[in-house]
Amino acid sequence: MKTFRRLTLLILFIVALAGCATLEDVRVENRESLENLNLGMTKDQAQQVMGTKTIRTYDAGYATPRSIINQPFRSEGFDIDDHFCEVLYYYTDLKAKDGAITDDELTPLVFVDNELIGWGRTFLDEAVAKHESDQQKEMN
Repeated sequence: MKTFRRLTLLILFIVALAGCATLEDVRVENRESLENLNLGMTKDQAQQVMGTKTIRTYDAGYATPRSIINQPFRSEGFDIDDHFCEVLYYYTDLKAKDGAITDDELTPLVFVDNELIGWGRTFLDEAVAKHESDQQKEMN
């Protein structure tokens, strides 16, 4: 009887862990999802592709959650020339095993007026630089 009970508890424990993710699982899934994005998607469409759930991550072999990852990890919005710009950041990379998720480990998705215009750190940096350059030209 004790053996049956232990076996049942072990099976329940394994089933519970099967639905859990590691940080690596989150990064891999998000990188794979990026391949399914298309320019011109609405924010809702892009979020359907990338996900909007909160994920509890675990270290392999442990039952205690390590961290909670929000999808997107963070977001920011601002107005530029009568257009609403929004950037959603998804966790996709590991640069240092320091326990912190930093900006260089996030991939930005850039929306203008609810339309996906591009993604990736290079795209965002170039878009910001272009906007700043355009503003400088207007001031001169």
